[in-house]
Amino acid sequence: MNLWTIQSAYIARLQAAAPGLPVVSTFDATDWTADDAPRVGAHVTFDGLEPADEVGRSALMLVKFSCHTYLDTRRASEADRAAADAAVLAALRAAIGWEWRTGLRARLEAGQQTGYDGRLARVTISFSVPAPEAGLA
Repeated sequence: MNLWTIQSAYIARLQAAAPGLPVVSTFDATDWTADDAPRVGAHVTFDGLEPADEVGRSALMLVKFSCHTYLDTRRASEADRAAADAAVLAALRAAIGWEWRTGLRARLEAGQQTGYDGRLARVTISFSVPAPEAGLA
């Protein structure tokens, strides 16, 4: 299991579903309030590992990710609002039914609640993908 390969594969699916959407990953520091920041963008983050099953020296881990769609409401036009709506749907489409390896299908998960700080609106979808690991001990 390579966490960053899985994340990169999801980002590629998201970018294919939402061409032109600025997308950053877990370790990309982004100030969505900066004057030169995009008015709409997505941030895909690694949220952790959770054990799902264990047999002998093998484990099935759930690799958890979130895709946060941001909208700078102070600078946003109607087209930006529509793009943010489309970005949330693209994030869902990129996760639902995705098999990062044959038979290893993503599942939607409960995640962060929608956030709004008076300027930035954030809508988050979260998902996990199963990742079997053998010979761990």
